[in-house]
Amino acid sequence: MSAMTGPLHVTDTAMVARRMRARYRVSFVVGTLAFKASLDAAYRLFVAPLFAYNGFTLQVDAARMLESYILVLGLALAVPPRFRRPSDFLLALLFLAVIVPTLSLYGNQPHLRSYLYLMLAGFILVLITSKLPLPRVPHLRGGRAAAAAAAGIGVLIALAWLVSRGGLSYFNLNPARVYAYRAAVSQQVDVGFFSYLTSWGVRVFNVALMAWALWRRRYGWFVALAALQLVFFGITSQKSLAFYPFLVLGIYAMRKSVRALAVVAFALTATVLTALGIYGIFHSIYPASLLVRRAFFVPAQMNFAYYDFFGSHTFVRLSDGVFSPLLHYPYAAAYQTLIGNSLPGQAGSWANDGFLATGFMQFGAAGVLAYALIVGMLIRMVDAVSGDTLPAWVALATVVAPFTILFTSADLPTALLTHGIALSVLLLWLISERTPGPDVGARWSGEVSRPAPPAG
Repeated sequence: MSAMTGPLHVTDTAMVARRMRARYRVSFVVGTLAFKASLDAAYRLFVAPLFAYNGFTLQVDAARMLESYILVLGLALAVPPRFRRPSDFLLALLFLAVIVPTLSLYGNQPHLRSYLYLMLAGFILVLITSKLPLPRVPHLRGGRAAAAAAAGIGVLIALAWLVSRGGLSYFNLNPARVYAYRAAVSQQVDVGFFSYLTSWGVRVFNVALMAWALWRRRYGWFVALAALQLVFFGITSQKSLAFYPFLVLGIYAMRKSVRALAVVAFALTATVLTALGIYGIFHSIYPASLLVRRAFFVPAQMNFAYYDFFGSHTFVRLSDGVFSPLLHYPYAAAYQTLIGNSLPGQAGSWANDGFLATGFMQFGAAGVLAYALIVGMLIRMVDAVSGDTLPAWVALATVVAPFTILFTSADLPTALLTHGIALSVLLLWLISERTPGPDVGARWSGEVSRPAPPAG
């Protein structure tokens, strides 16, 4: 009898594991489809009726709408459904924040199918390359202390620079008034190398310190750093900065749940429906305009706008950034202004977008695929650098802010340098030394301890 118990037990365990994986997959797929449906409802009931003058027209075609749902379903089956490593969350973030809204817009108004499928090909390439094997990354002894010191000094430098340049005279915590201050304060603080230091301080160093404070259970430090992040928002009028403390808190709250990615999908659904409900009941457009139109449909609109414009104009070929002294830029205005001027009712706007759009701007289809390959490798690098020495949520919270910018509003070279992806990965490598600490060795829950090495 006992001879049969072992194999039967292994079979039962494997069966339970398969069932659990299937449940995770179903939860994520259902959450994704619910999010897509909520976006479609918000577009029909709010975005199109109020913002048609900005190009958000409603021209539903049943076949195209069905196609959009089939694509969402197929891609949801390919995205990792569980939060076990940082790449799982980053891939789900790219899918939910960029791909699903783009497919929602495609279902509600006509766009070239060739452009859409090129974007999807780029996303699939990211999925594939993010799972490629990489060599084991060695860790630096004493790196954790060096990372904390560098981050602390970086935050102080950013704060001192913003204050010394008169940033407090522009202080504003009203999100509705940020555009009245943003250009003026940018002229004062975005000067030379300090523009990089400021960007790193508010988007990388302080966000990393907030995550590390929660990891080390220094909750008072987290509150102080979160308050400082609001000060950075008040000075710079960059709305995204105000959301980073909540983003870090959300990742921290989900650290013990392998269903976290399904939770994110359902949370986004609830956010869209709540904003839509506030508009329907109280006739307040601001929550839905910010959390639905601006967060999801404006980047989706930019995706198609970049493809439409550069599909019939000269590619930029990296002549706009760090290589501009060496290469000829083919336009008289910044490409963000060109795209803004090409959109209905948005002349003069500054139209940023993520790497799937700017890759096409740089080199066409080859640029999309090349960018996707690099981004997939960067995501894989985050997993490799954090290894088994950090809980997944700490590694994710350290890099999530600059990756979010890369996905939604920055060209790849700009995100690597100005917005700090390269710096955040470096910080992650430094803190990944094999020094015992809270949650070390736990990949997502923070409850698993690494066994001690054998004696001798």
